[in-house]
Amino acid sequence: MRVIIILIISFCLFFNILSQNNKIKYPEIPENIISRSERMNYICVHFWDNTEFEDENILNDITGFKDFIYLLTHVPDSVAKIGVTNLLIRCMDNNAALSRVDDILKQYFDNSLSIYKDEEMYVMILREMLKLPLNEYYKVRAQFRIEMAMKNRVGDIASNLSFVYNNKTCQLYDISSPYILLYFNSSECHECKEAKRKLEKSERIRNVLSSGMLKVLSIDIIGNKPEQKELAGWINGFDVNYLLDEELLYFIQTVPTFYLLDKNKRVLLKDVSVDKIISYIDSVRNL
Repeated sequence: MRVIIILIISFCLFFNILSQNNKIKYPEIPENIISRSERMNYICVHFWDNTEFEDENILNDITGFKDFIYLLTHVPDSVAKIGVTNLLIRCMDNNAALSRVDDILKQYFDNSLSIYKDEEMYVMILREMLKLPLNEYYKVRAQFRIEMAMKNRVGDIASNLSFVYNNKTCQLYDISSPYILLYFNSSECHECKEAKRKLEKSERIRNVLSSGMLKVLSIDIIGNKPEQKELAGWINGFDVNYLLDEELLYFIQTVPTFYLLDKNKRVLLKDVSVDKIISYIDSVRNL
């Protein structure tokens, strides 16, 4: 009982401190709500009740938004949905606020470098946007983003694709390997070079590549021919005539973009960081 009380007090103090340092005024929790989970649920649902989005300081208070993002990831999905809907309703008549909120939610939940990346959460947010009387621009964009998010989801069989390798047209489905790391990149991209360098430095990745348990299919999406020298287990191909972009088989928002597939081409990881790929490979016992 003492531990529970300490947790509740700590949680309350946490939000009291934040409310003093941020522009956002946090909701007061009714005294009859005692459990930590119920208090978090209440704050998530009523987080924006005292917020006036006409104040530009609110829109620039990224710390306040971070607190809300944290809550969304620590409450039940049904509660997160209400919290998101309430946020969208409060800012939907203010175009600057809606644009800012839209950008922040995408930055946290649809960014491979974000610790909060969560496609399920982001699709839920987009679907809630479609239910509201937002202007057509946001509805069209939300619908497009949903359609793109539905492509090659974790658990789905990845779409086949063509690429050029050694002056021949090849296909993803022709590659046989227990695991395939699909790596979309550009030779002109600094972040891609850093990602590749990190993969090359990983002893675990090098060992799995050398054993033949993993192959890396690297595809330059703008059609630049890759360097001739290949590392063990790497297939350096390139796209031709921007077919990947035209056919939208994969929605590549930025490079580098990674997908990890199993031997059946089923998606295990989608649009994740190199660190998450290495962590996943480390967790697989039979590799």
